[in-house]
Amino acid sequence: MEAASTIVNAAGFVKCIASIAPQPIGRASLTMSLLDSLEKRFGRYAIRGIVGYIVFFQCLTFAILYTKPDFRQVLEIQAFGEMAAGGEYWRLISFMALPEGGGSKMLGLLMFIFYAGVLLYIMHPVEEALGTFRMNLFVLLYIAMQWVQAALMGTGSGAEVIAFTGGQFEPGSNMFYQNLFFAFAVLHPGIVFRLYGLIPIPVWVLALISAALMLLALIAAPRLYLSMLLSLAPFLCFALPRLVRHLRHRSTVAVRRSRYEASSCDMGGSFHKCSLCGRSDASDPDLDFRVAEDGTEFCTDHLPR
Repeated sequence: MEAASTIVNAAGFVKCIASIAPQPIGRASLTMSLLDSLEKRFGRYAIRGIVGYIVFFQCLTFAILYTKPDFRQVLEIQAFGEMAAGGEYWRLISFMALPEGGGSKMLGLLMFIFYAGVLLYIMHPVEEALGTFRMNLFVLLYIAMQWVQAALMGTGSGAEVIAFTGGQFEPGSNMFYQNLFFAFAVLHPGIVFRLYGLIPIPVWVLALISAALMLLALIAAPRLYLSMLLSLAPFLCFALPRLVRHLRHRSTVAVRRSRYEASSCDMGGSFHKCSLCGRSDASDPDLDFRVAEDGTEFCTDHLPR
């Protein structure tokens, strides 16, 4: 009992020393610690299911636009100078209520049902992966980036319009769907959609196709790169780093697996091998082995004294 108590105390001392030892702090860990501290202070104000509320207001707006199409102009975001001159500051937030869709009334209705359905389907998995507080930051960052574009309108920076799928439209809620869909594809790449209910297509393939279309639009109008970059800021800040960490972890695991397989081949498929006599658990299954502090393995017949 006394020896066991001594071992426990020694383990606690080592753990204490390890906890106060200086650790290398990377840029990613600094960002995570900052977000964690912000969440502790302001997390209680986060709105759970915030994307659902956005879809709800888009449904109300779509019902109004279905009978009064000109109402869209009242909600669209404009250059800061124009909004300030007319005192129309509600546009700073009302643009998020603009629904997806276009064309004729029937086509617009079908497109809106599709976009709203996809948003409602992917919002919960994304929020569960990011957390409610970070999901709120995701939305707020998108809104802030639209404000930046509104401030740059008319300056020749290329932030006044976004060319996408052959069309041009002002900053607004249009790119919010792309951000959330890209984040969903990164966080849940194994999800499979069925095209026309028959053809299975992984969500990451659909995201790659959408990204390719955006890239083609950017090549056709390179001056719009700033607008595209600002509009995709939530995805780039919250989802893309997770993809990079996942790829790094997968490559690390692959390297470790290859090293283990190579060492297993060198040892004749054995798991333990004595560093002195060369016997292994494959050549002598009844032999016991011990591992020293430096990782060197010994059989029980050649234990160091």
